[in-house]
Amino acid sequence: MSTRQLAIFVEGQTEQIFLKTLFEEIAGKRRIQVHAVTYETSALAALELRKKRWFRADLEYFVLLMNCQNDEKVKSVILEQRPSLTKAGYSLILGLRDLYPKTLDDIEAVKRNIAYGLPTAGVPTHILLAVAEVEAWFLQDHTHYARIDAGLDYSKFKGAFGFDPTADSAESIPWPSDLLHRIYRSVGKAYNKTRGHVQRTVNVLDYGEMYLTFPGKLPHLRELIAHIDAFLA
Repeated sequence: MSTRQLAIFVEGQTEQIFLKTLFEEIAGKRRIQVHAVTYETSALAALELRKKRWFRADLEYFVLLMNCQNDEKVKSVILEQRPSLTKAGYSLILGLRDLYPKTLDDIEAVKRNIAYGLPTAGVPTHILLAVAEVEAWFLQDHTHYARIDAGLDYSKFKGAFGFDPTADSAESIPWPSDLLHRIYRSVGKAYNKTRGHVQRTVNVLDYGEMYLTFPGKLPHLRELIAHIDAFLA
């Protein structure tokens, strides 16, 4: 059995934590391993050496999640690492980065810029946007708020914050992490991009809804899910 391999390059630990959990939650009975690493020029070479020692023969899917630690580095690191990934047998290469601090008005220009110069032959390679931040996808999950705090009643968010997670698309929010923080702060909690805060939120998201329902409201999440579906098919 050959193992299908996917490499995803992300801008920071928030995306890395979210995607690792997403894959683990949706994998079901598939034999999948998700490996998170931080970018260094030798990171991929070191990983390939380690894989020879622990790569299981019955593994169906392997997902490499590389944290580039900067949104502007996602594209350059993909271009740098792509020849090695091709040689190592990866069948799909994705990048995921935020739009913020650029605005929603800049989205088409940003998409053109990140697509320019990406190879169109060989291993499929795409860079996707989480608009405007991956926290938009967290905001959309109306079910998770009560698991953060019983006092968070999403039915009152429209009046308090101008956002109804059951009716509005969170991809229209210009600064999602700030809104998430303000919502949590209303019950004395907080959200920032520290590992502890990100992990707390990621742990209580509904991944069935995230995978099956929310893409209808979130076009950029839908694009990511479509690539994941194709990989796992």
